Amino acid sequence: MPTPDVKLYAERDIEQLDKDGGHYFRHVLHMTREALHSKSDIAAELAWRDREIDRLKAKLEEANTQPPHTESK
Repeated sequence: MPTPDVKLYAERDIEQLDKDGGHYFRHVLHMTREALHSKSDIAAELAWRDREIDRLKAKLEEANTQPPHTESK
């Protein structure tokens, strides 16, 4: 668990996030449409995404540690 003096969330350049693919506006739009207004609702969504990112990182690491596939003739 993070200590109180360590910030988990930094200030982000939302304009750049939108320039890089509409990431910020898309989330604001969907959170509004889906009525995700409470910190608890938003934290649950972030937790689910963190879990998916961890799962995908583990799969990538596993794939990168496998020996190269060679075709047999």
